[in-house]
Amino acid sequence: MSKISNTAVVAFAGAALMSLAQSAFGQVDDSKLGKVHFETSCKPEAQKLFDQAMLYQHSFWYRASQKVFDDVLKACC
Repeated sequence: MSKISNTAVVAFAGAALMSLAQSAFGQVDDSKLGKVHFETSCKPEAQKLFDQAMLYQHSFWYRASQKVFDDVLKACC
């Protein structure tokens, strides 16, 4: 069994954290993610936000989807 240096562990952990952050905030152009549509009974503005939130959710952008879902609730009421 080989030993792994502390530097290698820190580098790996840093790379893993960066990849998680990038999936939520790194790509500004979400048009590359595709399109989704889930019919709702909300106003058209809320419908558009809901579809965007679902797109983020299905693309594993959990923090971004949570923020947009909060916006959906504000737009529906």
